[in-house]
Amino acid sequence: KNLVPLLLNKEGASGHKYLFHQSQLGKKKAAYAIREGDWKLIMHSENQKNLNDLKAKSLFNLVSNPQEEDKRNLLNNPEYSQLKKKLLKKFLEVRKLGKSLVTD
Repeated sequence: KNLVPLLLNKEGASGHKYLFHQSQLGKKKAAYAIREGDWKLIMHSENQKNLNDLKAKSLFNLVSNPQEEDKRNLLNNPEYSQLKKKLLKKFLEVRKLGKSLVTD
């Protein structure tokens, strides 16, 4: 989907429901993120080709914490456990279907 209209704030433009991100953390390790609305879940894996050890590291509300300050990480707050599970599940579903830019 072309995001240019959205970036230019064109009338009627809409984005994707989810946004995915991947970055390298050395030779084998990787960091991943999924964003839905105001929420961003950050995950790490020791082996980017096998996500069996994928672990959630941070959960941020980007409206109340746009700088993603660690002291305001909501990952271990029980109030957000279902949201964490939902975002992690969605990331793994999309990854499994091969519909994200995250590739092996």
